[in-house]
Amino acid sequence: MKKDKKEKAEELEKKIEELTNDLIRTRADFENYRKRVESEKEQAKVVAKSAIISKLLPIIDDIELAISYAPENLKDNPWVKGVNKLSLKLETSLSNLGVKTIDAKSNTTFDPKLHDAISMDDSSEGEEEIILEELRKGYLYNDAVIRPSMVKVGFRNKETEAKEEDKLKSGTKTESEVKIDNLEGAENNKKENN
Repeated sequence: MKKDKKEKAEELEKKIEELTNDLIRTRADFENYRKRVESEKEQAKVVAKSAIISKLLPIIDDIELAISYAPENLKDNPWVKGVNKLSLKLETSLSNLGVKTIDAKSNTTFDPKLHDAISMDDSSEGEEEIILEELRKGYLYNDAVIRPSMVKVGFRNKETEAKEEDKLKSGTKTESEVKIDNLEGAENNKKENN
């Protein structure tokens, strides 16, 4: 009889241990499930915000295009100033949401992860691809690309770049600066003649 009680007690202890282990595993599984569901909710929010922001980008493009085509004699017009303020408010709101513009200034190194090259300058020479012109702004949301920048790409010779930097430091004008000065002078002459 004592043996039966002892065996039953051992069986009960084994059963309790098994049930305790099952309970611990079930709690761990539930905790993992809860964390996974939370993660999926956050990802769904990011995807939804990204989709909404993507739908707003063409509107922002149109506003910026309208601003860029505003005639010079209307720059002080209250309507034009209002459109400029609207553009600034949109940029601020997007920035507050975590949206950043992709750097695609002229002479920036081309990055295929951030930039879409839609045009290539075959006349440029060198081994490093650089952006010659940004044709449409690109945007990042939470450091992920929502829309890549559309750019015109050319090549730059690293030796030429180093020479231009030396000229800048010494105060002499680079070839690009001379070309820009010549273009500006030609535009000023046109305006004066008209």
